[in-house]
Amino acid sequence: MSAEHPGLDPRVEDWVATVYHYWRRRGLSDPDRAQLRADLERDCRLALAEGATIDELTDADPDEFARELAEAAGLGYGVLRADPSMTATSFLVSALVGAVAGCIASLLLIYPIGTRLLDHLPLTDAGEGVFAIGLHVVAACACTASAMGALRWRFRFHVGILRTTLLAGLFLLLGGAVSVAPTMALAASLGYSTAAHVVLQELGIVFAFCLSGLLTAFWIGTRPSRPTRVDESTAAPSR
Repeated sequence: MSAEHPGLDPRVEDWVATVYHYWRRRGLSDPDRAQLRADLERDCRLALAEGATIDELTDADPDEFARELAEAAGLGYGVLRADPSMTATSFLVSALVGAVAGCIASLLLIYPIGTRLLDHLPLTDAGEGVFAIGLHVVAACACTASAMGALRWRFRFHVGILRTTLLAGLFLLLGGAVSVAPTMALAASLGYSTAAHVVLQELGIVFAFCLSGLLTAFWIGTRPSRPTRVDESTAAPSR
């Protein structure tokens, strides 16, 4: 940070981030939010330099203060949109709902088109096997993309959600890939039976590995990236 633009106290930074969060939830555009934030940070520096205390700066209600700044800049201030908390349960449920939607889309679109192509393409047995594997990969990617979309949309106001969403997609694919070996081993040990209980066991293995991948992504994506810079004895309570 340059001397011309010194860093703000972490408590002020947190408060500015909260105000920015309300601008997002109220529907202000990215350029408008960026300009308002830059102006607010500049004003905070000036106020601190003139003798204002941190408590005086952060005492205002952040939502109301965000509205006043937006209206002063001639910007509309929309309805406050929902911001659900991201717990392990809500994270998993959102991802799995998205994945199920992707599976349905694959069954209705990808597999019918793929099997029709397979029937008309002059492929050898080996070529058909490669084509079938590719078809499964495309379907898996569609399910993963749908799960990522569900996470990105539901938790769109959370800081770092893009990184967490990308991690979820990565570990979901890794979990599915790792599940192939034990699933095939089980299938081989049971003579590749198509009995309902065998298929359910195989699906259970895939589900367990994918679930583990999502939990890993949640843990990595939500853990603090660095220690807080504020001593606990002086930190202001979060708003």
